[in-house]
Amino acid sequence: MKLNKRTCKHCGDIFQKEKPLQYCCSVKCSIAYAKVQETNKKYKDWLYRKNDLKKSLETKSDVIKTLQGLTNELIRLIDYGQLCISSQRTPIKVNAGHFHSVGAHPKLRFNLFNIFVQSEKDNSYLSGNQLNYMINLGVVFGENVKEQIMGLPLKCENVNLDIDDLKKAIVKTRDCIKLHKQDYPKVKLKNRERLSVRQFYQKKIGLYPGLNKF
Repeated sequence: MKLNKRTCKHCGDIFQKEKPLQYCCSVKCSIAYAKVQETNKKYKDWLYRKNDLKKSLETKSDVIKTLQGLTNELIRLIDYGQLCISSQRTPIKVNAGHFHSVGAHPKLRFNLFNIFVQSEKDNSYLSGNQLNYMINLGVVFGENVKEQIMGLPLKCENVNLDIDDLKKAIVKTRDCIKLHKQDYPKVKLKNRERLSVRQFYQKKIGLYPGLNKF
């Protein structure tokens, strides 16, 4: 006779299976197991409803905060191992520093060509160290790239960052982060590569159509 042993889903004892869909050793364990499963299902349903409610209550400010954090993470990955753009020193604490400030140019806050790794000191305590930031854009990437970055505000006048676009960008930015970790795990890119990778991700994220080539 073929033995058909199974571990009881509820108590963990080994028992002889007698029916095709028998998961428990006794009626008592079957009832208890069914109650646990029902409780788990109710909990999962509650989590889904909670998540849906949380999303429905999200303000545009909440969405912007989430997307900015993800964008900054992506910049740190692209510029892994690079010097601070403004001081050209190895940063002790790495920030993602905007060339055109978020306050003055909110439409550029997610533009990957407007953000490069920067030290905490230059970003937070030297107001971005803008003069050296501008100079070193030319030194590191070339004068043509510097001029294009300086001209971004005019090119982005008609960019519309509505909440639906931002929510879609969150999903796509997460995809880019995952992709980068797979393709460039802790890889220091060459300067030309830093631009081409930015171009690829910015096109994929889709917030700045027509502003992806540098």
